[in-house]
Amino acid sequence: MEFPVGVKDPPPGTKQYTRLSIRPGPNGSWLVALDDGRHEPQVFMDKHLALTYAKAWAAANRPSKLQVMGQTAHVEQEWTFA
Repeated sequence: MEFPVGVKDPPPGTKQYTRLSIRPGPNGSWLVALDDGRHEPQVFMDKHLALTYAKAWAAANRPSKLQVMGQTAHVEQEWTFA
């Protein structure tokens, strides 16, 4: 079954995951963001601290998916919290 362009509703019965990402920011910082386009990212100066925060947030808000993005926007790591 295909959905019209722009329709983001998943087929019935599929699980909805909250998506969270960590990506490099300006001046060596790391940005932790909900991938919903409505919230400002949190800024961390340490990647380990950003990852710890993001994993804790994702685990507390299951079901969720967390992706660590590289400089070229490729996925370096991914976790699913079901």
